[in-house]
Amino acid sequence: MNFTTFFIILGVVFVVALLGMLILIPTTQRPQKKKRNAREETLPPPKTEQETILRLQKSIQSLRGEIAGFEQRERTSERELTVEKVKVKKLQEKLTQEREWHEREQKELDKKAKEYQQLKDELSKVQEQFNWDHAENIRQKQQIEEFKKELEGLHGGRRAAESEIAQLKAKNENCRQEIVDLRKENMELTKKKEDTKWIAKADHDKLQQTLREKEKELERIKRESSK
Repeated sequence: MNFTTFFIILGVVFVVALLGMLILIPTTQRPQKKKRNAREETLPPPKTEQETILRLQKSIQSLRGEIAGFEQRERTSERELTVEKVKVKKLQEKLTQEREWHEREQKELDKKAKEYQQLKDELSKVQEQFNWDHAENIRQKQQIEEFKKELEGLHGGRRAAESEIAQLKAKNENCRQEIVDLRKENMELTKKKEDTKWIAKADHDKLQQTLREKEKELERIKRESSK
């Protein structure tokens, strides 16, 4: 029993007591009230005790109807309250579920963000390695070009040395041939001197000088070709 029903029953008891007092007190001795409720104004004043009892029964029946209405509205309110509680519970469950979903989504987003940052860091490292490899490749290409130029210079020097050696060999061969010819001529002159006992000393000295010069030149060519 709630407070509303309690107050209604208390009101009914109060009305019954009041009507009992009206029955016991003579009608002529009751004070006139200036204000009456709408129900008492519509009913004529009781003439007998039976009419008073009927009026009390009608009032009690009316109050019971009001109490039944209050109880019906209370039950309806309780049912509505129960329905609302169920709705609130479902909403709380839905809110809890959505909160859990949001937390899972947030964790997934944090995980994706962490993976993205890791991939970004790895990409940065790969980019740095690529830049270093590219710079190293350019440096090596420059070194290769320098080596090629140096090698071409060496090849050019080799070709020049080979040409010079060939020239020296040709000179050497010419000097050899001249020495051979000079020696041959010297032998012929010596033989002629022995045969004729006549040769100009100047021609003989000149021939000896030329022979020594050619021998020296031949030695110089040998030294140059051996370097």
